[in-house]
Amino acid sequence: MEARDGYGRTRVFGKPYVFHVLARTRLEEAHSSFLAWILDPAQAHGFRDAFLREFMLRSVGEAPPSTLDVSVTCEYPYDRGRFDIHVKGDRWCMVVENKIDDHPWEHQSSKYQEYCRKLTDRGEQAWLVYVTPARRPPGAIPWLSYRDVRLILSP
Repeated sequence: MEARDGYGRTRVFGKPYVFHVLARTRLEEAHSSFLAWILDPAQAHGFRDAFLREFMLRSVGEAPPSTLDVSVTCEYPYDRGRFDIHVKGDRWCMVVENKIDDHPWEHQSSKYQEYCRKLTDRGEQAWLVYVTPARRPPGAIPWLSYRDVRLILSP
């Protein structure tokens, strides 16, 4: 059974929301750490590259070109700021911006898109993806909701 809470998020009754159980529902760093962990094929979560592949298919419409030697970094420093999650593969990169309570700032989005453009100018593939509690309308920047993340994790 599903219902919307006061923040527009979908709540699934009978299935605990792990960040609610941990009293970390509004803590963006906890969400980013979790996402980085499950996006990393080398971690001991048992998904190998399956979560990364499905995350990219649902957000950017294609699977990663390669999942060998992928590095995933939280709080990746860039140009007097930090990306929430930086996923780097062989000649490709995905920047994941995690928004729990805030909306993307125009300057921030432009800066992140410029980073991706620089990589594509060098012949690499690069994507910027936002993850939010509720799915946003389609636009220039791909979005996933935490409901989408839960669906990817569901057997």
